[in-house]
Parts: sequence; structure tokens; C-alpha cells
Amino acid sequence: MQSYKISWEPRSTAATFLQSDTIFGHLAWAVKYLWGEEELERLISELKSKPVFVLSSAFPKGLLPKPALSLSGQILNLGRAALLEKYKVSDLELSRLFKTIKKDTYISLDYLQKQDYVYNALDHLELRLKQEVAKKKDSGSRREPQKETKQIEFHNKIDRQSGTTSGAGELFASPVTFYHDLCFDSWLDTDFYNHEQLQELFNFISIHGFGKDKNTGRGKYEIKIEPYNWSRCTDFNAHLNLSNMVPSECDNPRCSYLSNTKFGKVGGDFAVSETPFKYPVLVIGPGAVFSAVEVPQPPRGSLLDSIHPNPKIVQNLYSYSIPVKIKGETKW
Repeated sequence: MQSYKISWEPRSTAATFLQSDTIFGHLAWAVKYLWGEEELERLISELKSKPVFVLSSAFPKGLLPKPALSLSGQILNLGRAALLEKYKVSDLELSRLFKTIKKDTYISLDYLQKQDYVYNALDHLELRLKQEVAKKKDSGSRREPQKETKQIEFHNKIDRQSGTTSGAGELFASPVTFYHDLCFDSWLDTDFYNHEQLQELFNFISIHGFGKDKNTGRGKYEIKIEPYNWSRCTDFNAHLNLSNMVPSECDNPRCSYLSNTKFGKVGGDFAVSETPFKYPVLVIGPGAVFSAVEVPQPPRGSLLDSIHPNPKIVQNLYSYSIPVKIKGETKW
């Protein structure tokens, strides 16, 4: 299938993350409103038989999710004395640096490409230690500006019968994110639609907004889609997942991942149906690493149905992954 890179440039605040299955949901509604319900049914029918439209989640430009692999405590303890000597820091300061690095959720795409998509958790840890120590020593440097700011906004609760606020003046909180010179990239593999058709779909999202509260001006993005060629890792032994996914029966059970329970909602015309809420789904997030030793094929993921009382509603949880080579001793 042809690969595409999708560039997202925020033009407003946002209340919904650019997750792969949520992006697909917006594209599905764009297909219906632009080309009709029959075309959407044709797309869903094809997806039920095979993954003809596979999306990744979006990540800050130049970054990919950090592989969900961790070093064993034994390896860290063995290398601790050498790291203390090499970087001339105290044991307490080293522990603080480890704590900071442990919070990393992304890894540089440029770093992976220069390494020919070879990832060694110990080597990457040492690289991050070097960077953090340099920041500590450079006391004259200015604090890096924040790329995003999260705030809580309060709103009045509206009585659905009267259309006004209640006499009690009830409030509810809503999280919102402000982006500061931060753009995002996601990827798409498909031959189902051509480049021109895909740009038309994403233009629809750009005009009408993405996610929660888009009718009040949130979730506005300038979106550009262009063909993309991944540089391949030929000597790979694993696949790095870049999307929300649920494994299929044929996917390798030997994997390392972080998961969460997603409480999805429907949009478009279905938002005013009997209930807008989907059933909870346990999803594996971006950064999951699937071994390719026993099963060389990339993880397939799933298209889930029966996730809502309406049988027409499905959730695209196919896996978008890239081949990588994992080296060193890590915990699987």
C-alpha cells in the first residue's frame, strides 16, 4: 500500500488527542458527508475483510513513541558505578536523572533513522543521561519554552429542557490544551483512495474541526497530506506499533506494551442517537513492541464491531507499525 505522511498544524486549542481510531472516525464521517452513505458502507465492508485503511496516531513533529521496553534492574545496577564515574554526579543526582528520563514518552525519529532503526535501551539511556547532564551543567542557559499548556476551563451546565442555565448555577470542568509552535505528524497506509481524494477528506476535517467542542472553535488544524517512503530496517527482529490497536488472533503474543481502557463516543449523526457512548475497550497504545522472531509478519490489529448498541458502528484498531531491531538485554 502507498504510505502518506499527514502534517497537523494547530490553529486553535484542542480538547481531543489525535489518536488513530479517532482520526479514522472523523474521516468516516467526512466520507459520508462528502460522497454519501453508500461509499462509507463500501469502505467499512472492505475493512471488515482486510486492513485497507491503516492509520497511526499523531506525534510531535520529528518524534515517534518510545519503545515500551525497560532495562532490568540487574543491568542498571551493574552499570550504575560506571555512570557515576563517567558523569561525575552523585548517586542521588543520578537517581533524579533516571526518574526524569523514565518519564520520556517519545524518541527522536532522526535518532532512529541514523541508527538504521536499531534500538538499544541501554545506549539510548546513556544518550539521554548525557543530554540531561549537559542541561544541568549549562547553568546560564534559559529554560526551554513549553510546547503545550494544559488548563481546566469551567462551564455552566445547561438545562436541556429550558436551554438555559439552572438556578443552582451548576458548573463542570473541561480540560483544554494550548499549543505553542508545536506541529504533529501521523501516517496512513492505503490504496483505497488516491492522494487527491485523501486531501479532500482531510480538508473537510480542517474546515469542520476535530474532536470535542469543535462546534465552538476547538480542534482546528491546517492539514497537509503527502506521499511518504519509510527507510526500511532490513535486519529487523521486531515491529514498533504507532497506533491504538487490539491484537488479532494471528498476532504474536510475545510483545511489550502499555495499555489503557478507552471510553469512546460516537460523533456525527450518531451523537444524537439513543446513547453516544461506546462500550469500554482495552487498547494497546503506540510504542508497543511485537517480536518478529517467532512471527515475522507485522501485527495486524483488529476492526472491532459490537462496540455500541447500533450494529453499524465499528472501531478501526488495526495496527500501523514499522520494523525495528531491538538489541541488548531488555524486559519483555
